[in-house]
Amino acid sequence: MAITIWNILRAAGMGASLLFWLGLSACGSSGDSSNPALPAAIVPTVTIVSPAQNAALPAGAVTVSFTVQNFTIGGIGESHLQFHLDDDPIPYDFLNGTTNQVHYSGAPAANVEWQNSNGMRLTNLASGAHQIQFKLVDATGGELTNPQAMTLLVFSVGVPPNSPPTIGVVSPSPGATFPPGPVAVSLVTANFSIGLQGQPHIHFFLDNDPTPYEFFRGPDEDTGVLYQGLHTHIVHWKTSTSFHIFQQPSGRHQVRLELVDSAHKPLGNPESTQTIAFTIAEPPGGELLLQPVLNGLNGPVSMAMAPDGRVFYNELRTGNVRIVDIVGGAWQLRPAPFYHVDVGQGVDQGLLGIVLDPNFSTNHYVYIYYVTGDGTQNRLIRLTEVNGQGTDETPILDGLPANQIHNGGILRFGPDGKLYVPIGEWNQPNLAQDISSLGGKILRLNADGSIPAGNPFGNSRIYAMGLRNSFGMVFHPQTGHLWITENGPDSNDEVNHIVAGGNYGWPIVTGIANDPRFLDPIVAITPTIGPTGIATIPQNSLYPATFHNNLLFAEVNGGTLHRIVLAGTQLDHLGAVSVAFKGGLGGLLDIIQGPGGFLYASSFSTIYRVIPNPNL
Repeated sequence: MAITIWNILRAAGMGASLLFWLGLSACGSSGDSSNPALPAAIVPTVTIVSPAQNAALPAGAVTVSFTVQNFTIGGIGESHLQFHLDDDPIPYDFLNGTTNQVHYSGAPAANVEWQNSNGMRLTNLASGAHQIQFKLVDATGGELTNPQAMTLLVFSVGVPPNSPPTIGVVSPSPGATFPPGPVAVSLVTANFSIGLQGQPHIHFFLDNDPTPYEFFRGPDEDTGVLYQGLHTHIVHWKTSTSFHIFQQPSGRHQVRLELVDSAHKPLGNPESTQTIAFTIAEPPGGELLLQPVLNGLNGPVSMAMAPDGRVFYNELRTGNVRIVDIVGGAWQLRPAPFYHVDVGQGVDQGLLGIVLDPNFSTNHYVYIYYVTGDGTQNRLIRLTEVNGQGTDETPILDGLPANQIHNGGILRFGPDGKLYVPIGEWNQPNLAQDISSLGGKILRLNADGSIPAGNPFGNSRIYAMGLRNSFGMVFHPQTGHLWITENGPDSNDEVNHIVAGGNYGWPIVTGIANDPRFLDPIVAITPTIGPTGIATIPQNSLYPATFHNNLLFAEVNGGTLHRIVLAGTQLDHLGAVSVAFKGGLGGLLDIIQGPGGFLYASSFSTIYRVIPNPNL
């Protein structure tokens, strides 16, 4: 059994209005992915005809016209068009049929006039920036979920044509409060055109970070927002006048925006800069809490527990492997790195994976996976630990291609003693279905990198195929089953049960496709959340018995932990799924079984002990 979890996300505190705003995307090209759905040519679509996007209009009434395709705007009790004006959470209902009116809260609207079946007139608009969010809805008011059924219009009124270049924030409203998760920012400019790279654009600064994010007109998510010249997972470009911010902890935040010329120089006039402040609320308590054990860290992206009680972890961006000693229950970071490699600094690059050999107590082998410093190759190497230092670097897999995104790299040994390695498709989706390429696959290797007997594709390292990019992998201690998290494109993040020879469909299908050629995930998640590490809760753990043999996986966008109850005699069916920790600490990266019978999770700066909520 498999399900999607819109309602689970709502239960986590992400209300319907926020979900409407999300439209989240796991970064990168989406290739040819789709669930069985209507072709793009016949999906319900709403399109703005006038005014032009980001138009500067004279003071007075504003006439808006639009078209719809493959959809009928009806009257009361029928499918129709809804829209939100500025940050008003109450929608207007645009009604044709026997109604031919615009309603607000069930009565004719006082400030919007129905003009014809594809147009309306807004009156009493204040001077300044405005936005209208359009959405096609069914007879019950339920939003259609295809992206073409929604569109955003941004414009300004009453701004003199000779006024200085000006930037305004449409949303969020000043001092707004959001639940943990993405924050949508929508803006408008007057007497300034937001360009592409190499043209005038916008800089914005998040909190106290002195390095600007660069916002362009587009043309897409990969190039619309850059940080230090690269695509970023922290901010996603959504439209030519909006972006979403991810991975922020609970507390007060601010964004300072400024208009800049093509040489990145601020324009300097007071109207060309704007600062907005908002708060991310503390979430309500869930079944689990996170208790910090070590903070002030530098991107502990992947962790491994040694049999002698030490914890090894990778620093994503520095290329340092670090060791933590646990003395009397206190976690103490050793001052010197265990080992260092130069690593690429692309979006999904860095020091990605680490695992200790099953016979670490005798051979002291440590395996790491990373993108080389020039950003062109992925490498898997083995080190030998001698007195707390890495020695004897030995290549296991060398010369693998690399990309800015989708490099994979998580490492785990299976109960069969073989080394399993998910490899991303290097942002070339078709490689995932190409059996001659290692891209978009899970590899099964002998510990020395050679091909073991019993692999499903003959004399090949490939164990499973049809995958996009995984940041989490675990073997269930009770069943030996292999589970991974899988990042989707703009929909359908997944948790998959991996079997030998399995094809998981990317880029032909994603999510619950019910296509006999491919294996469906046990859970598919839309909007996307960026799932990362995954662990099992052992049967003999300190957690409540209802948690035993469950899966627990983390996510980076909202920083929550999701609990999957496994059902069936083989623990390979879905029993239930819930949000067990509701976020508020920023994005989470990895989760492992650790000392004291607890699981441990990492964020970008902290390692936490995962504990049951004592108040439940």
